[in-house]
Amino acid sequence: MQEHRVKSGESVEILGAIPDAGRFGYTSKPCVCHFLQESLSNIARHAEAQHTWVRLSRVGDKLIITVKDDGLGFPPDRLPGLRQDGGQGLWGLSDRAESLGGSLDVESELGAGSQITLVLPEEEVNS
Repeated sequence: MQEHRVKSGESVEILGAIPDAGRFGYTSKPCVCHFLQESLSNIARHAEAQHTWVRLSRVGDKLIITVKDDGLGFPPDRLPGLRQDGGQGLWGLSDRAESLGGSLDVESELGAGSQITLVLPEEEVNS
């Protein structure tokens, strides 16, 4: 998130406490990092947002991360898919979350910003 602040000049407000990373396995951590990078990058490139929020929480055995902005938004029926540069964007994030037993939810409305939520289950981690 610091990198996003430096590159975009936008402030990101973090809400909630950062859950204990030890409760989530090695496969979840890269997914979380990529989710944050992709979400914040999309906001910087497309949203023209004034404010961005990242909410972190743990509910039961699930890690929930929501990235929300007050930018331009996009029509909900136009979920971005494969990019022209070959990147998978949000489509790839959704696929990755599902492969880990989680989900990705995208909500957006023109003129009302966007909200993207990643939900991942805890994994059994042997110390």
